[in-house]
Amino acid sequence: MKMKVFISSEMNQAIDSERRDAVRKEIVDLGLISNCFEDLPGRRNPDDYGAREMCLQLVRESDLFLTVVDDTVTDVMDSEIREASSCLEESRIFFYFAKPGTRDQRARELWDRVKKSWIIKEFETTQQLTTEVSRSIASLASDALTKASGVSEKPLDVTLTLRPGQTRTKKLTLKKGDTITITCKSRLTLTPFHAGLYSREEYFRRSPQGPFQSFNFGRASAKPHFTDRRRITSNDDYYFVIRTSQFVIISAANIRVEIRVEKSSR
Repeated sequence: MKMKVFISSEMNQAIDSERRDAVRKEIVDLGLISNCFEDLPGRRNPDDYGAREMCLQLVRESDLFLTVVDDTVTDVMDSEIREASSCLEESRIFFYFAKPGTRDQRARELWDRVKKSWIIKEFETTQQLTTEVSRSIASLASDALTKASGVSEKPLDVTLTLRPGQTRTKKLTLKKGDTITITCKSRLTLTPFHAGLYSREEYFRRSPQGPFQSFNFGRASAKPHFTDRRRITSNDDYYFVIRTSQFVIISAANIRVEIRVEKSSR
Protein backbone atom coordinates (compact mmCIF):
# COMPACT_ATOMS: atom_id res chain seq x y z
CA MET A 1 0.00 0.00 0.00
CA LYS A 2 1.32 3.45 -0.91
CA MET A 3 2.16 5.79 1.94
CA LYS A 4 0.24 9.04 2.34
CA VAL A 5 2.26 12.21 2.95
CA PHE A 6 1.05 15.46 4.53
CA ILE A 7 2.86 18.81 4.14
CA SER A 8 2.56 21.55 6.75
CA SER A 9 3.84 25.03 5.85
CA GLU A 10 2.95 28.68 5.47
CA MET A 11 0.56 29.39 2.60
CA ASN A 12 0.69 33.18 2.31
CA GLN A 13 3.31 33.96 -0.35
CA ALA A 14 4.17 32.82 -3.86
CA ILE A 15 7.32 31.08 -2.61
CA ASP A 16 5.16 28.99 -0.25
CA SER A 17 3.05 27.74 -3.17
CA GLU A 18 6.18 27.09 -5.24
CA ARG A 19 7.71 24.95 -2.50
CA ARG A 20 4.50 23.04 -1.77
CA ASP A 21 3.89 22.30 -5.46
CA ALA A 22 7.49 21.08 -5.89
CA VAL A 23 7.34 18.83 -2.81
CA ARG A 24 3.95 17.42 -3.78
CA LYS A 25 5.30 16.60 -7.25
CA GLU A 26 8.34 14.92 -5.68
CA ILE A 27 6.06 12.85 -3.45
CA VAL A 28 4.02 11.64 -6.42
CA ASP A 29 7.15 10.97 -8.50
CA LEU A 30 8.45 8.77 -5.69
CA GLY A 31 5.30 6.66 -5.91
CA LEU A 32 3.63 8.01 -2.78
CA ILE A 33 0.29 9.80 -2.25
CA SER A 34 0.02 13.53 -1.61
CA ASN A 35 -2.48 13.90 1.25
CA CYS A 36 -2.46 17.70 1.67
CA PHE A 37 -4.68 20.77 1.80
CA GLU A 38 -4.51 21.09 -1.99
CA ASP A 39 -5.99 17.60 -2.31
CA LEU A 40 -9.20 18.58 -0.51
CA PRO A 41 -12.22 18.86 -2.83
CA GLY A 42 -13.15 22.36 -4.03
CA ARG A 43 -11.38 25.69 -3.53
CA ARG A 44 -10.99 26.31 0.19
CA ASN A 45 -9.54 29.07 2.33
CA PRO A 46 -6.74 27.52 4.46
CA ASP A 47 -7.81 29.73 7.38
CA ASP A 48 -11.40 28.47 7.27
CA TYR A 49 -12.27 26.48 10.39
CA GLY A 50 -13.81 23.63 8.42
CA ALA A 51 -10.74 23.34 6.22
CA ARG A 52 -8.48 23.35 9.27
CA GLU A 53 -10.42 20.48 10.83
CA MET A 54 -10.29 18.53 7.57
CA CYS A 55 -6.51 19.07 7.44
CA LEU A 56 -6.14 17.67 10.94
CA GLN A 57 -8.05 14.61 9.75
CA LEU A 58 -5.63 14.32 6.82
CA VAL A 59 -2.75 14.44 9.29
CA ARG A 60 -4.28 11.54 11.24
CA GLU A 61 -4.70 9.55 8.02
CA SER A 62 -1.12 10.16 6.81
CA ASP A 63 1.91 7.91 7.15
CA LEU A 64 4.50 10.70 6.84
CA PHE A 65 4.45 14.32 8.00
CA LEU A 66 6.67 17.00 6.44
CA THR A 67 6.99 20.51 7.90
CA VAL A 68 8.52 23.32 5.84
CA VAL A 69 9.44 26.35 7.96
CA ASP A 70 10.47 29.73 6.56
CA ASP A 71 10.29 32.72 8.91
CA THR A 72 7.42 31.78 11.22
CA VAL A 73 5.09 29.04 12.44
CA THR A 74 1.42 29.85 11.99
CA ASP A 75 -1.36 28.74 14.32
CA VAL A 76 -2.51 26.25 11.68
CA MET A 77 0.98 24.77 11.37
CA ASP A 78 1.32 24.53 15.14
CA SER A 79 -1.93 22.57 15.45
CA GLU A 80 -0.91 20.24 12.60
CA ILE A 81 2.51 19.61 14.15
CA ARG A 82 0.97 18.80 17.52
CA GLU A 83 -1.56 16.49 15.89
CA ALA A 84 1.20 14.66 14.00
CA SER A 85 3.28 14.34 17.19
CA SER A 86 0.36 12.62 18.90
CA CYS A 87 -0.36 10.05 16.18
CA LEU A 88 2.90 9.35 14.33
CA GLU A 89 6.25 7.87 15.33
CA GLU A 90 9.13 10.35 15.54
CA SER A 91 10.85 8.64 12.60
CA ARG A 92 7.91 9.57 10.36
CA ILE A 93 8.04 13.32 11.06
CA PHE A 94 10.52 15.55 9.20
CA PHE A 95 11.32 19.25 9.52
CA TYR A 96 12.87 21.44 6.79
CA PHE A 97 14.02 24.96 7.71
CA ALA A 98 14.81 27.61 5.09
CA LYS A 99 18.18 29.35 5.32
CA PRO A 100 19.39 31.99 5.50
CA GLY A 101 16.35 33.54 7.07
CA THR A 102 15.04 35.78 9.81
CA ARG A 103 13.12 33.34 11.95
CA ASP A 104 10.74 34.92 14.39
CA GLN A 105 10.31 33.74 17.96
CA ARG A 106 7.81 30.99 17.09
CA ALA A 107 10.11 29.54 14.42
CA ARG A 108 13.11 29.66 16.77
CA GLU A 109 11.08 27.99 19.53
CA LEU A 110 10.06 25.20 17.14
CA TRP A 111 13.70 24.70 16.13
CA ASP A 112 14.76 24.42 19.76
CA ARG A 113 11.86 22.08 20.57
CA VAL A 114 12.31 19.59 17.76
CA LYS A 115 16.08 19.47 17.22
CA LYS A 116 16.59 17.03 20.10
CA SER A 117 14.17 14.39 18.86
CA TRP A 118 13.30 14.85 15.21
CA ILE A 119 15.16 14.91 11.91
CA ILE A 120 15.90 18.49 10.81
CA LYS A 121 17.22 19.56 7.41
CA GLU A 122 18.05 23.03 6.12
CA PHE A 123 17.70 24.25 2.53
CA GLU A 124 18.31 27.39 0.48
CA THR A 125 16.45 26.69 -2.77
CA THR A 126 13.30 24.83 -3.73
CA GLN A 127 15.42 22.26 -5.56
CA GLN A 128 17.46 21.64 -2.40
CA LEU A 129 14.21 21.21 -0.50
CA THR A 130 12.90 18.53 -2.86
CA THR A 131 16.29 16.78 -2.77
CA GLU A 132 16.18 16.64 1.03
CA VAL A 133 12.60 15.34 0.95
CA SER A 134 13.61 12.60 -1.48
CA ARG A 135 16.55 11.62 0.75
CA SER A 136 14.36 11.57 3.86
CA ILE A 137 11.80 9.28 2.26
CA ALA A 138 14.48 6.98 0.83
CA SER A 139 16.18 6.80 4.23
CA LEU A 140 12.90 5.95 5.95
CA ALA A 141 12.18 3.18 3.45
CA SER A 142 15.66 1.75 3.84
CA ASP A 143 15.51 1.87 7.64
CA ALA A 144 12.14 0.11 7.62
CA LEU A 145 13.48 -2.66 5.43
CA THR A 146 16.58 -3.01 7.59
CA LYS A 147 14.47 -3.48 10.71
CA ALA A 148 12.31 -6.06 8.96
CA SER A 149 15.14 -8.22 7.68
CA GLY A 150 17.96 -7.54 10.10
CA VAL A 151 20.69 -7.91 7.41
CA SER A 152 21.49 -5.10 4.99
CA GLU A 153 24.11 -4.46 2.32
CA LYS A 154 24.93 -1.39 0.21
CA PRO A 155 26.55 -2.62 -3.01
CA LEU A 156 26.49 0.90 -4.46
CA ASP A 157 26.49 4.29 -2.71
CA VAL A 158 28.20 6.84 -4.95
CA THR A 159 27.81 10.02 -6.96
CA LEU A 160 28.34 9.14 -10.63
CA THR A 161 29.68 11.67 -13.13
CA LEU A 162 28.38 10.75 -16.57
CA ARG A 163 28.81 12.41 -19.95
CA PRO A 164 25.74 12.88 -22.21
CA GLY A 165 24.67 9.46 -23.44
CA GLN A 166 27.13 7.57 -21.20
CA THR A 167 26.01 4.25 -19.68
CA ARG A 168 27.12 2.59 -16.44
CA THR A 169 26.23 -0.93 -15.30
CA LYS A 170 26.42 -2.68 -11.93
CA LYS A 171 26.07 -6.46 -11.68
CA LEU A 172 24.31 -7.76 -8.56
CA THR A 173 23.97 -11.39 -7.45
CA LEU A 174 20.64 -11.64 -5.65
CA LYS A 175 18.70 -14.46 -4.04
CA LYS A 176 15.02 -15.25 -3.84
CA GLY A 177 13.46 -13.25 -1.00
CA ASP A 178 16.02 -10.41 -1.09
CA THR A 179 14.54 -6.91 -1.23
CA ILE A 180 16.36 -4.26 -3.23
CA THR A 181 15.84 -0.49 -2.98
CA ILE A 182 17.32 1.82 -5.61
CA THR A 183 17.26 5.62 -5.40
CA CYS A 184 18.87 7.90 -7.99
CA LYS A 185 18.76 11.68 -8.04
CA SER A 186 20.39 14.09 -10.47
CA ARG A 187 21.92 17.19 -8.93
CA LEU A 188 20.28 19.28 -11.67
CA THR A 189 16.79 18.93 -13.14
CA LEU A 190 18.32 19.71 -16.55
CA THR A 191 20.24 16.41 -16.55
CA PRO A 192 17.63 13.64 -16.96
CA PHE A 193 18.61 9.99 -17.22
CA HIS A 194 17.24 6.47 -17.74
CA ALA A 195 17.72 3.79 -15.09
CA GLY A 196 16.44 0.31 -14.34
CA LEU A 197 17.09 -3.09 -12.77
CA TYR A 198 16.98 -6.10 -15.08
CA SER A 199 17.30 -9.86 -14.76
CA ARG A 200 20.17 -11.52 -16.62
CA GLU A 201 17.93 -12.67 -19.48
CA GLU A 202 16.30 -9.23 -19.90
CA TYR A 203 19.62 -7.43 -19.62
CA PHE A 204 21.20 -9.33 -22.51
CA ARG A 205 18.02 -9.02 -24.57
CA ARG A 206 18.06 -5.24 -24.16
CA SER A 207 21.83 -4.85 -24.58
CA PRO A 208 23.13 -3.24 -27.82
CA GLN A 209 23.68 -5.62 -30.71
CA GLY A 210 25.93 -3.30 -32.70
CA PRO A 211 28.58 -0.57 -32.22
CA PHE A 212 26.14 2.28 -32.90
CA GLN A 213 23.32 1.02 -30.69
CA SER A 214 22.65 1.66 -27.00
CA PHE A 215 20.91 -0.15 -24.17
CA ASN A 216 17.16 -0.35 -24.81
CA PHE A 217 15.20 1.19 -21.91
CA GLY A 218 11.92 0.88 -23.81
CA ARG A 219 9.47 3.77 -23.96
CA ALA A 220 10.21 5.16 -20.51
CA SER A 221 11.12 8.85 -20.65
CA ALA A 222 14.29 10.22 -19.09
CA LYS A 223 13.82 11.91 -15.70
CA PRO A 224 16.10 13.60 -13.14
CA HIS A 225 15.16 10.99 -10.51
CA PHE A 226 14.47 7.26 -10.23
CA THR A 227 13.26 4.98 -7.43
CA ASP A 228 12.55 1.26 -7.41
CA ARG A 229 11.90 -1.24 -4.66
CA ARG A 230 11.12 -4.87 -5.27
CA ARG A 231 11.36 -8.34 -3.78
CA ILE A 232 13.48 -10.76 -5.79
CA THR A 233 11.56 -13.85 -6.95
CA SER A 234 14.42 -16.10 -8.09
CA ASN A 235 18.16 -16.61 -7.60
CA ASP A 236 19.95 -14.87 -10.44
CA ASP A 237 22.37 -12.17 -11.55
CA TYR A 238 20.66 -8.80 -11.94
CA TYR A 239 21.97 -5.69 -13.65
CA PHE A 240 21.43 -2.08 -12.66
CA VAL A 241 21.81 0.14 -15.73
CA ILE A 242 21.87 3.94 -15.86
CA ARG A 243 22.39 6.21 -18.87
CA THR A 244 22.22 9.98 -19.16
CA SER A 245 20.20 11.57 -21.91
CA GLN A 246 22.13 12.48 -25.04
CA PHE A 247 20.43 15.86 -25.13
CA VAL A 248 21.60 17.42 -21.86
CA ILE A 249 23.06 20.92 -22.18
CA ILE A 250 26.01 20.44 -19.83
CA SER A 251 29.23 18.50 -20.29
CA ALA A 252 28.59 16.01 -17.44
CA ALA A 253 25.83 15.00 -15.04
CA ASN A 254 26.32 14.27 -11.35
CA ILE A 255 23.85 11.62 -10.22
CA ARG A 256 23.59 10.31 -6.68
CA VAL A 257 22.97 6.54 -6.68
CA GLU A 258 22.22 4.36 -3.67
CA ILE A 259 21.42 0.65 -3.85
CA ARG A 260 20.48 -1.16 -0.66
CA VAL A 261 19.81 -4.91 -0.45
CA GLU A 262 17.96 -6.43 2.49
CA LYS A 263 19.08 -10.06 2.54
CA SER A 264 16.57 -12.85 2.86
CA SER A 265 16.82 -14.92 6.05
CA ARG A 266 16.19 -18.12 4.10
